[in-house]
Amino acid sequence: MDQKPDYFQMGVQPLVEPRKGFWGWWLNLTAPPRDELTTSSPFKRAELRKSELLGYCLFVIACFLCFDLILAFRNPLPSIPLVLSFVPILALVSWLNRANRTKIAGTIFISCIMIVVMCVITFVMSKRNGADLFAAYDFFVYPLLIGSLFLPRSMIFPFVILDIVFIIWHVCFGSVPPETHQLIESSGRFIIILRPSIVLFTVALVSWLGMATMERTLLRADRAEELIAARQVMAEQSMQLAEQHERLEAGIAQILHVHKEAAQGNYAVRAPVHSNDVIWQIGRSLNNLLARYERLARDSEELAQTRNEVEQISIYIEAMRRGKQVALPQCQTPLGKRLLFAFGSRPTRSSNPTMGD
Repeated sequence: MDQKPDYFQMGVQPLVEPRKGFWGWWLNLTAPPRDELTTSSPFKRAELRKSELLGYCLFVIACFLCFDLILAFRNPLPSIPLVLSFVPILALVSWLNRANRTKIAGTIFISCIMIVVMCVITFVMSKRNGADLFAAYDFFVYPLLIGSLFLPRSMIFPFVILDIVFIIWHVCFGSVPPETHQLIESSGRFIIILRPSIVLFTVALVSWLGMATMERTLLRADRAEELIAARQVMAEQSMQLAEQHERLEAGIAQILHVHKEAAQGNYAVRAPVHSNDVIWQIGRSLNNLLARYERLARDSEELAQTRNEVEQISIYIEAMRRGKQVALPQCQTPLGKRLLFAFGSRPTRSSNPTMGD
């Protein structure tokens, strides 16, 4: 199954933009939505374009129906049900088109237009002279041209055959005025049938060739857009990889510098840690290790200083025991200060009797 690249996450503008404005609202109402399912491949995007073209045609027909409904109130009442009968048909076509069944919806839509043309020829144009009647057969060209916008190419010629069958029936068995019947007999039924048939086949052939060319052109353009988008994604990914490589090299250089400083005894140095760095975990672990080494070095230094002060206090006590006057040593460690507090006052009490004698 075709997979659509996630252009949104890659920072690339999507190939099909979301709908906006009035036409966006109308197409969201009458055509399939633009989502990952309907835009996942060039072929599905081509089907989506056909559905949107059918949506535009539905809007035009809806405007004509509104105009005809306004005119129908000025005419006899039977014309109002005739206009209103097309409303459920348009609703059905819109629902089918939005359900992504464009082929069925387009077939019903074009069939309804052809039925209207047949009714006009049968009930309206047949009462006029022969020139107007024979020219009315060319009305079948319009649904063919409209259908070529969104119907598959294989559906064009069946509609042409259907039109020709109706023309043959109408010329041979249709109810026409006597003057038109005489004109048909004098000109020949074959000649009268041949002219609109040639026109319809010519229009169908041109439409078929035009649809084939347009589909290939749109497909190539769509694939070209995909290639451009893919190249843009690859370029952005290359830039991201280059930036990551630069950050990685900079991080490794900083970590090497921290290692050299730590090897020389400088445990206060730290590696920079950034959340977007690829080696931030290594820097964090190294900083924790250096912090422990720094505490260990500080504790070792304090222990050595404590030993030195204890040694000085021991010398001071020994000297006082022998009766020598020795100055109190200076202590900075907590243990040294406690020992001075415990033994510092004894020489003063022992020296008072000597001063009294």
